[in-house]
Amino acid sequence: MYTNKTRVGAASIKYMIMIIAGVIGLLFFGVGGYAVAFQDGSVSYMIFAHSFTAVSVLLLIFGIRGKRIARLAGVYGRIFEESPDDLVTLQELQVRTGRPGVKLLPELRKIADKGYFVNCSLETQGTQMAVRLAGKPGMAADTVRREEPVEVVCESCGAKNLIPFGTRGKCEYCGSQIQAFVIRRR
Repeated sequence: MYTNKTRVGAASIKYMIMIIAGVIGLLFFGVGGYAVAFQDGSVSYMIFAHSFTAVSVLLLIFGIRGKRIARLAGVYGRIFEESPDDLVTLQELQVRTGRPGVKLLPELRKIADKGYFVNCSLETQGTQMAVRLAGKPGMAADTVRREEPVEVVCESCGAKNLIPFGTRGKCEYCGSQIQAFVIRRR
């Protein structure tokens, strides 16, 4: 299993609530609020309707985006499960999804940042990107186990840190957040 089903399920519920609240807010404040504002001709009602309509639109947009990312985590997880070996390359994902790599890589990073992936890591080797899967039968002997520390390069200061695979931490040198399941450079 390469998707944290508990986290993805909770996120899906959260984003669905955001979508519902956004739609209700748009109907209530966007339609009802403007109707009252135009009928009364009051500037304060108009400002009120604008403000809460904007909040409702933002709730709707962030809910839709978040729900999409949670759904994609499940799609990628199924692709990882079907992989015959312990490495899924960007080219394999492009073929399986029919989408360009420039769209896949940011999605994979977002999903990993949210902690939706487990037992796998995104790796970059030069310009190549791949997903290393833990627990596959044909795994190489040097595949990282969850409790083993891995070297993570801090994106803020460039320092090398050792933290357990699959965890988050802080850079020992600058204090920035680092994650051992997002990117490992070799």
